[in-house]
Amino acid sequence: MLRFRFKTTLGPCEIFWEGDRITRLNLPGATKPRGIVAASAPVFVRRVVRRMIRHLEGLPQDFKDVLPTLAASEAEVGVFGEILKIPAGQTRGMAEVARG
Repeated sequence: MLRFRFKTTLGPCEIFWEGDRITRLNLPGATKPRGIVAASAPVFVRRVVRRMIRHLEGLPQDFKDVLPTLAASEAEVGVFGEILKIPAGQTRGMAEVARG
C-alpha cells in the first residue's frame, strides 16, 4: 500500500492506494497505518487530494465516486451507503446515520 501526505488548512492528511484503488483517507490527527510514503501520486489520487483540500477549506465536494473504492468491512459498507445519502455541505450525527 502506498501513501501520499499533503497539507490542508486543518493540518496534514494522507491518502492511501493500491493499484488503481484508493483504500484509505486519513484526516489530521488520525493514527497512521504502515505504508510506503510516495514522493508523488498518480493522477487519480491527485484529483481526490485537490478535492479534499477544497472540502477542508469549506468548499463542499462530492466524494460519492471515492467512498465505494475504500477497503471496508460489510458493516462499513453499510455506513458508507448511508453517508452517501447526505448531500454535500450537510452533516448528520452518528445516531442519524445509524438509524438510516
